[in-house]
Amino acid sequence: MMQDKEMQGFGISRRGFLKGSAALGGLSVAGLGSSIWFKQTTATAAPAVNEKKVRSVCSPNCWQTCSHLVTVRDDKVVKTEMGSFPQGDEDYNRVCLRGLSHVQRIYHPDRITRPLKRVGERGSGKWEPISWDEALNTIAQKFKDTQAQHGKESVALFGGSGNYGILNGGFGGILRFAGLLQSTFFSGSIDEAMLHGFSTVVGGPAFGATSNEPADWKNCKVVILWGSSMSESQVQSTRFINDALENGCKLIVVDPRFSTMASKADLWLSLKPGSDPALALSMQQVIISEKLYDQDFLLKRTVAPFLVREDNKKFLKSAAGKYMVWDTVSGTAKAFDTPGVIPALEASQAIDGVKCNTSFVLLKKLTDEYAPEKAAQICELPAEDIRKAARMFATVKPGGIRGSMGIDRYYNGDVIGQGIATLLALTGNFGKSGNIQNLFFGPFEMTNLGWLFPAGTFYTMKRLITIQDDVEQGKTKVLYAMCSNFINQLTDRNRWIQKVLPKLDLVVVADLYYTPSVKYADIVLPVAHWYETEEIVMGGEMPFFLYRDKAVEPQGEAKPDWEIWKGLAERLDFGKYFQGSPEEQSRAFIDDPVFKNAGVTMEKLKRDGMARAFPRPFIPYQNGFKTESGRVEFYSEKALTYGQELPYHKWPIEAGPDSPEAKKYPIVFNQQHNRFRIHSTYCNVPWLLELNPEPRAHVNPKDAKARGIKDGDVIEIFNDRGHVLVKCLFSEAIRPGMMNLEQGWWDEYYIKGHHQELTHAKSKPQTTNFSFFDIRVDFKKAEGV
Repeated sequence: MMQDKEMQGFGISRRGFLKGSAALGGLSVAGLGSSIWFKQTTATAAPAVNEKKVRSVCSPNCWQTCSHLVTVRDDKVVKTEMGSFPQGDEDYNRVCLRGLSHVQRIYHPDRITRPLKRVGERGSGKWEPISWDEALNTIAQKFKDTQAQHGKESVALFGGSGNYGILNGGFGGILRFAGLLQSTFFSGSIDEAMLHGFSTVVGGPAFGATSNEPADWKNCKVVILWGSSMSESQVQSTRFINDALENGCKLIVVDPRFSTMASKADLWLSLKPGSDPALALSMQQVIISEKLYDQDFLLKRTVAPFLVREDNKKFLKSAAGKYMVWDTVSGTAKAFDTPGVIPALEASQAIDGVKCNTSFVLLKKLTDEYAPEKAAQICELPAEDIRKAARMFATVKPGGIRGSMGIDRYYNGDVIGQGIATLLALTGNFGKSGNIQNLFFGPFEMTNLGWLFPAGTFYTMKRLITIQDDVEQGKTKVLYAMCSNFINQLTDRNRWIQKVLPKLDLVVVADLYYTPSVKYADIVLPVAHWYETEEIVMGGEMPFFLYRDKAVEPQGEAKPDWEIWKGLAERLDFGKYFQGSPEEQSRAFIDDPVFKNAGVTMEKLKRDGMARAFPRPFIPYQNGFKTESGRVEFYSEKALTYGQELPYHKWPIEAGPDSPEAKKYPIVFNQQHNRFRIHSTYCNVPWLLELNPEPRAHVNPKDAKARGIKDGDVIEIFNDRGHVLVKCLFSEAIRPGMMNLEQGWWDEYYIKGHHQELTHAKSKPQTTNFSFFDIRVDFKKAEGV
């Protein structure tokens, strides 16, 4: 029997150390972490026996994947560097500090290298090593028994976004296994609200509403970064925006916080948190009232001229089902594609006794309610800055908007997605070189369904945000989680620990380290690091698939996730679907017309480490949109069912000033990403901890001083759901009335509590998306520390 910290070689927990450091006024975690690291990993120099360079891939959930060259000396990884792309695609050459730190990740003293079984209470950290046979036999038997007693769906798998690999990540091998097991598969609910709203307008799935490829962004002449702290959360893609700025691009930043990118902006709009839809509507009002819109684009490529019935708010259609417009030539309503028709952009007419208006008229009426003087009061912005932003965006071409997850994580995040798409449509910024529409997803749309579901059996997909309810209602009895530190990253942590986990008969976590999620597992499976595996990797924010060659053998008894699925499958009587080498399975995955037609071949992947899957440059929306009309539907008949046919401004459910919680908890609580982590990945890397040693709550000095708090004091952030104790950092970059605590920190780095104790799992039925920022708190000086 071993305690988790004893197994890791620590004589004192980081939580205990932080308590002591708070009392003493500030020793650094980095100092402790680094000394332990170098004591345990420094080796005496010896002549190299063998050295090679292997092409691999870094693929956490940062929306990017980077090609790496890994130097292996005497069967040990000793160096990571950038892997170059072929001629013509050199723009995608990149690596970041996190990618350079993998030597410490592979050989970290906290690395789990043997299967473990819990022998104490959940959360106690008491384990004993077991064999792989015992681990896999126990899990497989529990799967069988549970499904026999409670049904197929009572066993649930959850694969997060911690790896974009096809075999070992959260999008390929686990789906194949779940389909064969016919289990529940929890997915989604993160980063989807804004994209849901955007795709409502342009069509297709949320992650199919893609932008021009990043290498084309340098041709953009005006860009709005809307809720996008790129230089912290998406550092690899920031370079493409910087390339545009060097070419003279104008930059508008919409962010309550004075971010790094805001410091580079021509115009920074520090709006009230959650007021984004009102700002978008106000900018639309300026563009429409001053006739700065692209009329040709509106008439030909949007639903702007389509007539809408006042009685049922649906599009007026002919007997043949054609959209109707008001023809300025004949002065009558005609099908939009009638030869010789010249549609009116603005028309209000009674047709067969039914009052009708063009979609443009309805949008104009809505935006007239949000003139800059009105929006200025809602958003707490100068009215003239709203006009300046609108005029700049409408008159400088080509333009783009990079909407990101800072606006997604509110209950009303989908509304601003609609608003952004509408701004792009008004200005004709679709289908041209230099356009930017949020993020580039590319490879995420491409898959091989035959490979994923080889037996024709399927899993039951459930939204991740419903998992707590599902467990508490007894629908889920067993949970297997991989590629995710879910206890650390999902909302309402206290509910997880106090109500949800006790209802589960078995919790299995596959991971590299002793994360907060591992702490609450019954069985822990040690998985291989990326450099210890071989597979195809989906490119994130690049138009490529990449190939990851195996650089070294897994540490200890760790296994690639694919090998774990294979071991379980053999015990569950469908092992035949997991045979063959990683290269053979990778080859089978791309043996599909969708890849062949894109030119993705195993020969390219093996030879170059990558294969481009899209034309150069990739510019979407040139040939229409994936909507029913084939046009931009800023007026959405699909959204009528929930009263959102246009992007109406609505305050978030908790963070808005009209919230019942506003008086009791006056501070809006945000969790910004950090450039030294990807969510909670890299949280324990010593080199990065030297640069970012501990969590700190960024607060405006006015809010802190009103509570008698000094810079550097330990504060307690609290609401009815929980609390967290952390040092505060005065920051004029934060608006009064809000605070920011960089997310991803494991519980051991906090003095007490955790930031996810403060969050909730309320979601809009249409998006079922976590509202991580839609949170209210208060704070005070902590006592007894």
